[in-house]
Amino acid sequence: MKTLLALPLLAALALSSGCSLTLDLNQCTSDSDCAGDQTCSAEGLCAAPGEDEGRQLTGGPCQRLEGEPESNNPFLMGVVLQLSGSGAGFGTPMLESILMATNNINGFGGIAGRRIGLVVCDTQGSNATAREAAEHLVDNAGVSAIIGFNSSQTISISQDITVPNDVLLMSPSATTQTISGLADNDLVFRTAPNDEFQAEAFAELLSHTLETTLPDAGVAEPKLAIMVRRDDSYAEGLSETIIPMLPTAITSGGEDRFTVNNYTNSGVGEPVDYTGDVAVVASQSTPPDVVAIFGSAEAWELISYFEIALENQPLYFGVDAMKNAQLAGQANTNLEGRIWGTGPRNIGDAGYVPYLTFRTQFESRIEDDPDKYQFVANAFDAVYALAFAAAAEGFTGPELAQGLRRLSEGPEITPRAAEAQQAINTLSAGGSVTYLGASGPMFFDQNGDPQPTPISLWCFQDASVPEEGEIYSETRAFTPLTCSEPEG
Repeated sequence: MKTLLALPLLAALALSSGCSLTLDLNQCTSDSDCAGDQTCSAEGLCAAPGEDEGRQLTGGPCQRLEGEPESNNPFLMGVVLQLSGSGAGFGTPMLESILMATNNINGFGGIAGRRIGLVVCDTQGSNATAREAAEHLVDNAGVSAIIGFNSSQTISISQDITVPNDVLLMSPSATTQTISGLADNDLVFRTAPNDEFQAEAFAELLSHTLETTLPDAGVAEPKLAIMVRRDDSYAEGLSETIIPMLPTAITSGGEDRFTVNNYTNSGVGEPVDYTGDVAVVASQSTPPDVVAIFGSAEAWELISYFEIALENQPLYFGVDAMKNAQLAGQANTNLEGRIWGTGPRNIGDAGYVPYLTFRTQFESRIEDDPDKYQFVANAFDAVYALAFAAAAEGFTGPELAQGLRRLSEGPEITPRAAEAQQAINTLSAGGSVTYLGASGPMFFDQNGDPQPTPISLWCFQDASVPEEGEIYSETRAFTPLTCSEPEG
C-alpha cells in the first residue's frame, strides 16, 4: 500500500526532470506471481478467490463483521454461535475469546500479510438458522473456514454444506463422539475433546452418588430420572454411553428406581413448553431423588419447572453444555448446592501457563473470569490453530487441514505474541511447531480431535458455576467429590 501511494510522487518527479518513466501498475501476469491462494485478476492485481466475483459478507443471520474483513486480501473466517436467547451466556463468551485471538494475530500483521476478518452469525438457538448461516458463509461470503456449531449442527452442516465445498469446520464445543467417525475428507476438526471421557466421568459420579452419597444421607433406595433432549446427537450420545455404565440395581429396578424421558428441543423448532415433559415424571408414584439432564442451556429452565412440580427437592445433574454463568446468576438461590455438573477441567487450576496467560487477557478484555464459562479457551485456540495452519500450508480448507497436522511436533509455542509470530515464521518456512494452546496442547488425532482432558465437577454456588475439583483423570481414575449446600 505504501508503494502505491508513493507512485504519483515518483511520476511527478520524473516528469519535472524531463525523464521518460514508464510505470507498470500490474502486480501479476499469472497466478504464480501471487502469494498463497490468491489469483491474478484481469486487471493484473492479486486477489483472494471470489473477490473478483463480488463477495457479499453480510446476509441472513450473519450481520456482524469483526477483525479486518475489508482489508487487502483478508483471511476470511465465519463464526456461528448462539448469541441471543437462553444460550447467549454460552456463545457470547466464546465470541469474546475469538475476537481477542483475532485482534492478537492482526496486531502483529496477520499471516503472510493477510489479516483475519470475521463474519459473525447468530443461530438464536435454532438449527435451521445455523444451517442458513453456513449456506451464506459458503455461498456468498466465500470463507474457507468456519468456527462454531454445536454437535448436531456440526454433523449435518459438515455433511451437507462445508465438506462438499472444501470448507474447513472447526468447532470449539461440539463434543459428541459421533463426530469422530464422520466421513469428512479431513475437513472437520474441534478444539474440545469428544464426550467419551465426560460420559465415563458422569457415569462414575452418578453411580457413586446413587450407591454411596445418598444412602449415607439416609436415602435407602434412591430413584433416578434421566431427561434426554429430543432429536439431538449430543444428548443421545451421552445417554447411550452413560446408561449402560450405571448400577444395574438402579437401571433394572423398574419405575420406582429408574426412568428415561425425552424433552422438548427448541433447536429443531419445537415450542418451548416443558410442562408436559415434567408432568410425566411428576405423575409417577415415586418422585426422583436425582434428575440427570442431557442437554444445554435450556436445562436451567427445565429445572425451574421441576421445582414447581416436585416437593422433594432432588439433586440435578448436568453436563458441560449446561455450564452457563449467565443463567446461574438468574437461578433461584434455593437450588445452590443441588445442581451438579461435569465438564472438561479448567487446566489453569493445574498451573498451566498458556491458560493463565489467556485468563489474564480475558479478564482485562471483559472484566470477568473465564473460569465461569465452558469452552472459551477452546474458542480462542480455534483462531490460533487456523492462523498457524494457514501459515504452514495455505488458506483453502484442504490446505488448512494439512497445516493443522503440523502443530504437534517441533519447538513449543504458546499464544504469547512473540511466540505466535515465531510460530508463523517457522511454519511459513516449512517447519513445524508444538502448539500449547490455552485449552491444552493442540495435538489433533486422525479424526481431528485433540487429546482428552481430565473432567471436573462444577457446582451451582454463589450465583455462579465454579469448579469443585477434578473427578476423572487422564488415566481414568475417579475421585468422588460433592457439591456442598450453602451455609445457613
